[in-house]
Amino acid sequence: MNRRNTLLALGGVLPLALAARTLKAQTPALSIATWRSSTLQYGTLAKQTSQYAFLRSSNQYVKDFATSEIEEQTAFAQALNAVANPPAAPLTAAQQAMLNSVITASDATFDANYLTIQTKGHEMLLQLQIGLLADGLPYTTVAVQQAAVAKAFIETHLTALALLTSNNQ
Repeated sequence: MNRRNTLLALGGVLPLALAARTLKAQTPALSIATWRSSTLQYGTLAKQTSQYAFLRSSNQYVKDFATSEIEEQTAFAQALNAVANPPAAPLTAAQQAMLNSVITASDATFDANYLTIQTKGHEMLLQLQIGLLADGLPYTTVAVQQAAVAKAFIETHLTALALLTSNNQ
């Protein structure tokens, strides 16, 4: 059983590593202001969808991921806003539609819908981090340091989401 889980995990990690390499080649450099506002927007989407998942999911692993996501997005928003209680960033129309699809999902499709939206959101967040890191700013820049840490967490979350999705089918 452990061997099977390891192979499943590697099956999710290897495509993600290749996708990250492709994203790096395709992602244009971003200004700090664009990176910050877009990261906060996708963070708000991740947090709000996770709040619904915590309340609605019947899968304990999905609930655990949602709890972790809520805590992480709260902490990251605190760091980016430099305040203890940051406001939610306004969502774009596309992000609001993604949130609405989670809110209105039937119980039967909720987990799959949540995991799909989380995966799409994390892929966009990864592109944003790669975009800022590609800007050539020195690593002494706080935003670059934040993006480097966020990139590592996002890649880990994408792996976890791939495992959750494969186990949810």
